[in-house]
Amino acid sequence: MPICEMCGKETAKVSRTKIEGGVIEACSKCASYGEVLPEPKKARPIPSFSVRVETLAFEDAVVLDYSKRVKVARERQKLDFKTLAAKMSVKEQLLHRIEQGRLVPDFQFARKIERALGIKLIEKVEEPL
Repeated sequence: MPICEMCGKETAKVSRTKIEGGVIEACSKCASYGEVLPEPKKARPIPSFSVRVETLAFEDAVVLDYSKRVKVARERQKLDFKTLAAKMSVKEQLLHRIEQGRLVPDFQFARKIERALGIKLIEKVEEPL
């Protein structure tokens, strides 16, 4: 049963009533002290549609087959590790580890490899948010 917000009695019916600038739920006796407001119209239910909107973010990432691309490009240009390492001013060991797939180059180093061998190691990939 509803309770009157003014006197606290349980009653069969309460009305929205404006009393001294405030709106309360009041019984018929307490509602006489203010202005009874009309009941708000009930909103019609809005038909729901299930729409899935997937936003994508594009990020730069080192390609998964970076080691294969480096090896193929190095062999195509007929460069050995020593020559390529000297050209890039890095250690041979570093190039071995990248070509074997044991080390993923960071973006800065991947760009350096791209310039030295004329290949693409960093591409934009889609990632759902």
